[in-house]
Amino acid sequence: MYPDFWIQNREEDVVLVGDTKWKTGTEPSRDNFYQIAAYQAKYGTQGC
Repeated sequence: MYPDFWIQNREEDVVLVGDTKWKTGTEPSRDNFYQIAAYQAKYGTQGC
């Protein structure tokens, strides 16, 4: 399980994870939120 991108600080800690989607609607699905939450838990980043 890997996000599409992540940003690290100078100590190489992951501070942000992201996943891109191609959507025709404007609202993200519940599954999209679960996916990002799983990435945050895996890499130890904070939520929004």
